[in-house]
Amino acid sequence: MIGLKAALVAGVAAISLATFAAQAWRITLLKRDNTALAAAEQSASQAAGAWQRTTEAERRERAKERGQADNTRKVLDEERERTAAALAAADRAAAAGERLRAAAERAASACRGAVPAHPSGAASDPPAADPGMVLADVLGRARARLQDLGKFADQRGAAGGACNAERDTLTTKE
Repeated sequence: MIGLKAALVAGVAAISLATFAAQAWRITLLKRDNTALAAAEQSASQAAGAWQRTTEAERRERAKERGQADNTRKVLDEERERTAAALAAADRAAAAGERLRAAAERAASACRGAVPAHPSGAASDPPAADPGMVLADVLGRARARLQDLGKFADQRGAAGGACNAERDTLTTKE
């Protein structure tokens, strides 16, 4: 019986040793899995943080772009207002020029009637014979040319101002 008891004790010891070894192996695997899980959690946390930082940066950039677009719209609206004001001023100037031309025509008509016949006037050219008409013609041409130049200058001035304002809105550092 002693042999049976010894075999039984040896068997129990072998089973215990095998169970202990299996448990040790399971603990080793669990530790490895736990380490892998912790690394995965840390990586996921870092990725989430990076994603959040990227999203915030994109939001800030979009807000900046919206601000620039709003500034651009504001500048263009102001330029349209300045252009409209310049065109209104040009229309007023054209009306004043038309009144001046009419006054010059009346003055020329008055001159024609007031100039006595001069013996040397018959042989001269018609403009020399009628200085009032020459003056009216010069004033009319000068008025038309100045009106064109004024409109051009107003348009260029408004466009240049808008361009400068647009540049300023795009290059302003925040």
